[in-house]
Amino acid sequence: MEFTIEKAALDQALKTVQFALLTRPSMPVLNNVHICAKEDSVSFSLSDMEIDICCTADAQVSSIGSTTLPARRLISIVRKLPEQAINIRLDADEFTHINSGVIYYCLLGISSSEFPHALSELPENKLVLPKTLLQRMMINTSFACGQDSSRPATLGPLLEINH
Repeated sequence: MEFTIEKAALDQALKTVQFALLTRPSMPVLNNVHICAKEDSVSFSLSDMEIDICCTADAQVSSIGSTTLPARRLISIVRKLPEQAINIRLDADEFTHINSGVIYYCLLGISSSEFPHALSELPENKLVLPKTLLQRMMINTSFACGQDSSRPATLGPLLEINH
């Protein structure tokens, strides 16, 4: 896997998916962001086994592939890089090389086959809503959510999709 992406696009994608990052995950791979390079875009996803957040960014992909990298470390590295294109390359030993100008990092990832793909691989479960509509739906129903943590099913709103 090898691709080149603008820093702003990578930073925005990582900011989007970081909300699924756990403080003490049950599996080490849940600390990692799954990166999958396709023909002309790269997808980034994080999962906590209940929530799966995925974001796609445009990139110049030289070779397709996927890996997982430590999310917190990757976010920290990207924030420190200069505002220019970033080249990310995975070698055969799961080492990922990150280059931006004269700056170079090398991170050891976990094989993408160990990453749980709970929701992202089920395209029939995808729903696209305008941001304002979803915000309005949450505001109009959040007052009815429970406060008792011993009953987790009542802590959030229920979303049902009827075809």
